[in-house]
Amino acid sequence: MNPSQTPNAFSDLLGGGSDSALERLVFDLAKIYGRGGAPVAVRKSLDSSLIDAVSVRGRLPSARVGRPRLHFKAAALIAAAVVVLIVAVVGYAVAPLVDQLLANERGAASLPMQNIGQAQTTNGVTVKLERAYADVNRILVAYTIQVPAGFAESTSGLDRKISLTDAQGLTFPVIDAQGLDGNSVGGAVSNLTGQSHLIADLVTFDAESLAPGTTEITLQLTLPDVRAKADNPSVSELKAGSFGFTFNLPVAPGRVVTVGQTLVASGVPVTLERVVITPSETRAYLRFPASAGIVDSDWIADAHISGVGWDSRQLPAAFSGLMTLGDSFMNTRGEHVETFSGDFQSRHGEWTFTVDALSGVVPTATNAQAQVDGPWTFRFSLS
Repeated sequence: MNPSQTPNAFSDLLGGGSDSALERLVFDLAKIYGRGGAPVAVRKSLDSSLIDAVSVRGRLPSARVGRPRLHFKAAALIAAAVVVLIVAVVGYAVAPLVDQLLANERGAASLPMQNIGQAQTTNGVTVKLERAYADVNRILVAYTIQVPAGFAESTSGLDRKISLTDAQGLTFPVIDAQGLDGNSVGGAVSNLTGQSHLIADLVTFDAESLAPGTTEITLQLTLPDVRAKADNPSVSELKAGSFGFTFNLPVAPGRVVTVGQTLVASGVPVTLERVVITPSETRAYLRFPASAGIVDSDWIADAHISGVGWDSRQLPAAFSGLMTLGDSFMNTRGEHVETFSGDFQSRHGEWTFTVDALSGVVPTATNAQAQVDGPWTFRFSLS
């Protein structure tokens, strides 16, 4: 999800005002918690005392190539801990864990994901590659990790201990990851009842390096160091080691719209080079200069796309939970990539791509941030 999408996605939390600190808190919660269908009790828990903890306007640092976008402000981490506690008490309607996880990513539940069903067990830990999907924009991999009773918090792709390569050794960078803890679903706390503990993860890999015309691919997914922490601090962590899976996937094609327009706002030129539309995602490739002493890779564009009767910031009707709407990163060619989750292939006619602002931040420096306001508004047609 891009920061500019926060007000529309969570209007029930933000109200009618414009509070950047509150928007950042809710945005970070959505990224950390990474799941749909949050109960009303979770939303009501964001009271004024918690909101007041965010005293400084923050921005999510941009991703460098191959680095997942999992960076958050301390106040948001505190808020996330509160949310996790409430979720453990309230619980959710029981459904397969992977299905619930896929509901977090807009459009993923309706993708033709392949059932892989490969499982391996080592030292009481079972890793199962559940489902996967590929198109020319990205590759989605959903898997579960089951650990014995008394253990939890297994390492996984959420902390970068994961890799995806093809048969020729090409590595696909991680651009996003989200997880769902089975102990916080359905009101059951399994590790307290002698049952095993299940975690589901969904990892998104950048697939733009696929050779043109690729229709099928052989992939190797590796989790090199799976382990789990014991609930009892006096018990050593459980080390399961490396897990690897080889599988084949069809690759869905994409439609490329070459735009090649440059617009100037606030004295800054922004070029929209092209847009790539696939069943899982739409990508916009941008170029713009860095400034304020902040390097290119630490700048992001707050952007959205829209057309007659639709907008990328809109959530499905009657949806009230948290959902991943897209992401931002920089590729190896120095292009800024804005992604929008979901299937926009049927949105014919005139498209409007709007960059509302450009934001830069140095992840290791306090308050080292800058913003250039737009808008830069591009228009093109999809026949």
